[in-house]
Amino acid sequence: MKVWKILDNKSYDVACYVKVSENVFDGTWYALRLARETIDRDLCTTQLLDVERGEQMEENIPVLEIL
Repeated sequence: MKVWKILDNKSYDVACYVKVSENVFDGTWYALRLARETIDRDLCTTQLLDVERGEQMEENIPVLEIL
């Protein structure tokens, strides 16, 4: 499972995380679409959470999921 950070357009703070199954083709697009529908329609920036370097999800940030 990959975890995408969806960033706020103005402050570049994390607006939410979206967990996406490895089976989903173009997971970043689906993650952004779900975040726009759920959090804010103006979101436009995604970044993959870098778990290999020990990056972890921040607390108190919404987590969405696509299976």
